[in-house]
Amino acid sequence: MAISDAFASFGNQVFNRVLPPSLLDPAGILARAMGYSRPDPRFNPAGPKGKDILAAMRGRGDPLANFNWYCELPILIDNTTLSWEYVEEATLPFIEFEQQSNYRAGKMYHYPGHYSLGTLSVKLFENSRGLATKYVTTWQNMVLVPLIGAYNHPADFKKPVKFTVFDVAKLTAMFITYEKCWPMRMDPFTLQSSASDRINPSLELSTDDVVVQFAQYDPNDIPSIVDNVTGADSLSKQSEILRQAARVVFDQVPLSF
Repeated sequence: MAISDAFASFGNQVFNRVLPPSLLDPAGILARAMGYSRPDPRFNPAGPKGKDILAAMRGRGDPLANFNWYCELPILIDNTTLSWEYVEEATLPFIEFEQQSNYRAGKMYHYPGHYSLGTLSVKLFENSRGLATKYVTTWQNMVLVPLIGAYNHPADFKKPVKFTVFDVAKLTAMFITYEKCWPMRMDPFTLQSSASDRINPSLELSTDDVVVQFAQYDPNDIPSIVDNVTGADSLSKQSEILRQAARVVFDQVPLSF
């Protein structure tokens, strides 16, 4: 008997005894690709603690989607606003710890040092009337008075920025609030003649704190929630209705900076 034939015979015995019969099992796919016979159908695959792996994966719930969201920018002086549809992209920072290392007993030990919160980035849609640029410059003028070079009080220009992210069924929501935000800079515009691209103002915001909440909606309450949201006359009121109507299942304790 050739070595390959002996190995195939041995492999048939092993796979018939230990491999699960599911066509989705990676080991079973590998076995069939190598020419081994179908595993014993009496074998029942189980994950940790005897739980079926595929059933566990299907039971994780609906995923949160990175496209099903909106941003609520603050209302500035003179009732200057920028609606949610003008925010096209956002990069949301979270708490970051700096690592400090200490050498002793012949090796390095690592500990957390100070913590910080990165900058919040939003990319805006700009139209031919310059609404996005007007909003950004208005916020910047709330920070500094250019004529006299004086800074205003932080309470006048540090504002909350809120994000709402839904799952695909819109029955679970993640509410993210960045507290005390103010504009650090707006990225330069790049003009060119070799291509036709849109101008998208990118705004970098400093923030002092972040609060994350996960909440769920009762399907029976959806009609009344829709009616209340439809009757609200502003985005801030609509968002407040959505937050109050949801049942919080996870509430992060904010870290005070």
